[in-house]
Amino acid sequence: MVILHFFSQAAPSRPKWTLRSTGDYRRPEGLTDEEWHDRLAQAYHPHGEWHCPQSQAEAEEQWRDLQAVWEATFREAAGLCPRGGSPLARVGAVACRPKGSPGATVAAKALGARVLDAGTFKERRLAKLVGRARERARTNQAGEARTLDTKINNGWPRDMAQPTDWEEQRTELEDALKKHRDERRQQALTRWRRTLAGGGAPAHAWLKRKADPSPVALHNGGEASSGHTEALDMVAAYWRSVWDRPLQPSPGDAADTWRQSAGAPRAPLDWQPFTAAELRQTLSRSQGVAAGISGWSVRELKALPDAAWDDFAEAANGWFNAGYIPRSWREQRMILLPKPGKRPRADGAWNVTTLRPISIQCALWRLLMSTWLQRPSTSAWIHSWIPACFHGGIKGKDVHGALYEFDDLVNAKGWGMATLDLATAFDRAHPSLVLTCLRHLGAPMVLAQALQTAWESQTRWITWGPHAHPDGQHVTASLPQGDPLSPLGLIAMLVAPAADVARRAPRARSSVF
Repeated sequence: MVILHFFSQAAPSRPKWTLRSTGDYRRPEGLTDEEWHDRLAQAYHPHGEWHCPQSQAEAEEQWRDLQAVWEATFREAAGLCPRGGSPLARVGAVACRPKGSPGATVAAKALGARVLDAGTFKERRLAKLVGRARERARTNQAGEARTLDTKINNGWPRDMAQPTDWEEQRTELEDALKKHRDERRQQALTRWRRTLAGGGAPAHAWLKRKADPSPVALHNGGEASSGHTEALDMVAAYWRSVWDRPLQPSPGDAADTWRQSAGAPRAPLDWQPFTAAELRQTLSRSQGVAAGISGWSVRELKALPDAAWDDFAEAANGWFNAGYIPRSWREQRMILLPKPGKRPRADGAWNVTTLRPISIQCALWRLLMSTWLQRPSTSAWIHSWIPACFHGGIKGKDVHGALYEFDDLVNAKGWGMATLDLATAFDRAHPSLVLTCLRHLGAPMVLAQALQTAWESQTRWITWGPHAHPDGQHVTASLPQGDPLSPLGLIAMLVAPAADVARRAPRARSSVF
């Protein structure tokens, strides 16, 4: 007797990764916001006097100490650990890491199975019938075939005509299931686009949903990706070609050309230290933006007591004055959003070039930059050098004002119009050139040094749906699209080209948005 064993060797599945999460310190049920704030105030132990760090290592140590105190405060207020216990004793899950710590990935299976959307009742019923119809096509057992026929007949949708041939039944059911899923997907996309178009809190809330609205597959002109891991590799490869592009001309040569049309350099704006009061005021107007790599959400920061902001303002001023900022402020979670008006190809795969990268930074860095931008002195400085033809990224101006200026010239006087779209403008703007422009226009020296550290040594963690690329991407030659000051940097870089156009074509009218 000869026994033959046949083995089917499938290609090994590639591991999936996700970002290692941090603790979630939401308000306990049964407490009002005021009660939760009071409990945190009682639990907080002020750090005391902060000194200016003498090295990057010392600044990192101060940052870790502050983060540990904040986490311990939340745990003590919630009764999760006794007073005096280890501040990092419990984070909430094995895979969690401390708040403010560097980003890291973990194998997706280590976090447990992900609960998938089971679909509507109609979708589940159709899927069950499709499975039975396919099984009916495979079976050679008469008894099993009769049983399946009975189940298919009993479950057949009343709004569908039922063919007598079982092959036609299977085709009808498969087409009905596909149509229902396509309609459901289109409805979800329509709701999602309306939400994003509205902006503000609803758009940011989308980032926190457990559902995965990301396109199923990606491509870059070739075959579609077969899963999240391959899609992430495709995204990383495309953006590495942008981040590692040849710099021609070099940032130094480009800066020399820029200065020729920018006019005389301006005296630097005086730097004013941050105060706890203005940080709290800016925070009170902030919406629920998704947390960055540091893990702190706006909701959690709003619950912190005033004493915590006194400590943070003093520590942050020391870091800015010394020229050292925490590593966590240079790390970003990069998400990808479809650009408006773009569509997938026939097989449903999206081109990686049609996805806009949004860099979500540490909420505390965003808070500091937003606070500086909202100061009256900052607004006066910006309006002292920004040309009147600029409309984008400026408070009180928008695209409608930009187009209004051309309405009379084009429609009434018959002028011609030419447009120029700077594709991937943020990611092709080199931080070194942008900082040269900002310094020339009079940006505070302390701020420029902090921006140089934050922008010229970024780490971006690419995410796609619930998964992440296992390696953080080191980026040195692109502005982070998501930093509150990136639009201002882009505007500063375009000041000289706009002036050059006005000099070369004095009768032309320009509008920059």
